[in-house]
Amino acid sequence: MSQVRPLQVSDGDWVETLHRDIFGYGISLKDFLGEHHIALGIEGKAYLLLQWIPPEAEILYLAVEASFRRQGMARAMMETFVGQYGPESIFLEVRETNEEALSFYRKEGFCAMGRRVDYYGVGLDAITMERRYD
Repeated sequence: MSQVRPLQVSDGDWVETLHRDIFGYGISLKDFLGEHHIALGIEGKAYLLLQWIPPEAEILYLAVEASFRRQGMARAMMETFVGQYGPESIFLEVRETNEEALSFYRKEGFCAMGRRVDYYGVGLDAITMERRYD
C-alpha cells in the first residue's frame, strides 16, 4: 500500500476528479488546505478531509477509488490522523443508505448519535456518528 501523506495544492487534479466520480459534484482541494483543516491522502487512490478544531475533528469527506476499496486505505488514513493529532473525538454525517460507509465506521468504533432529516435532500437523511478517544 502507498504511503499516507498530507495533501498539497498539486494534488488537486486527482482529488477533485475522485471526488466528482464518487460524490457526483466538484470541490476545490484548496478550500481544505487552510487553517482548521487536515487533508491526507494516498496518491491517486484515496483521501481524507477533516475539519480540526482541537480537541475535536469532523470528517468532511473520506473517499477511496472503487478498485482500491477494502485494502485498508481508509483505516490507514484514519490511524495516521489519530496518531498525529490525538483527537478526543471525531464526528461525521453519513447518508443513511450508504451501507458500505456505515459498516466501515461501525467497525472503526463510531456510534450513531442521531439523524439529520433531509440532510442530503428531501427524503435523504444523514446519520450522525461519533467516536471518542478519551
